[in-house]
Amino acid sequence: MKKILFTLLFVSIGWFLSYAQQSTNGATGTYNPGNPFTGGSLSSLVGSNMEAFVHEYNTDNNIVFQLPSFTNPVVVSNTFYINTGDFANDDYLYATGIYWDMNLYRIDVYNGTHTVIGQIPLSGINYSTGMAYNRNTSTMYLLIQDDMTSSYIFNLNLTNASISLLATFPSTSFYTLAFQESTNTFFTMNRYTNELVAINGTTWATTAIGTVGFSVNTFFCGADFNDVSGELYISHYDGVDARIYQVNPNNASSELINHTTNADFIVLALRNNITAVPVSLWIGIGVFMLLVIGVVLKKRFF
Repeated sequence: MKKILFTLLFVSIGWFLSYAQQSTNGATGTYNPGNPFTGGSLSSLVGSNMEAFVHEYNTDNNIVFQLPSFTNPVVVSNTFYINTGDFANDDYLYATGIYWDMNLYRIDVYNGTHTVIGQIPLSGINYSTGMAYNRNTSTMYLLIQDDMTSSYIFNLNLTNASISLLATFPSTSFYTLAFQESTNTFFTMNRYTNELVAINGTTWATTAIGTVGFSVNTFFCGADFNDVSGELYISHYDGVDARIYQVNPNNASSELINHTTNADFIVLALRNNITAVPVSLWIGIGVFMLLVIGVVLKKRFF
């Protein structure tokens, strides 16, 4: 009996230590569309190892959803308006404003603090309509539109905001950008035809996959790949509500997985949400638990 109890004791402590290592930042409370950010205490949201970040246009709230269910939205901070963005390997969100604010920002989405990296050197009327990051090569890509007639993909330097042109798409209006690392393929939306478009990351050739079943219209949208499981997610605004779709990159079929009323999710980016907690802290807690349980067992059985 004693051996069984001690075995259960050590297994329980081991489980606790491994489980406690999976902690993530977040603010308590749920998201109320249309309401300004009022702050919230940090909490642990142990669960999925991936989370979806969205920037809400009306309130400038930064919101996190748990994956894969896209449930439990949590407002984590509030920042200025951002138009495009994606997470880099350092887990900061790199983002841009719209054409009157073509600065590149590095943002800690959990507290809203930001750093201006520099101004993106573009002249004239230029809209940033998408950003996508390649974690394998640590490369950020920026999708730009000029006066609504042509689109361009640039390599964006995250240290000084300099750019280099990679591809030009004449007479094309591309909104949002997502990168699939396994196939070296970009995906975007043609806002005039509502088609999902694949872009070869080597040749820059485009392929229209098919219509997605919802209209991007004139509103900006966001997109990102879950590089672990392969899903493509696209956020969409219909003029009143925000919707998030899972889109099949092979045939453009779509499934509605989240509908939030009176909201506009203008940026969508995925990141890994597991942050290691200092091992020494959990070792200390585990040792304390062992001592306490040991005392109880000694009094009860010895």
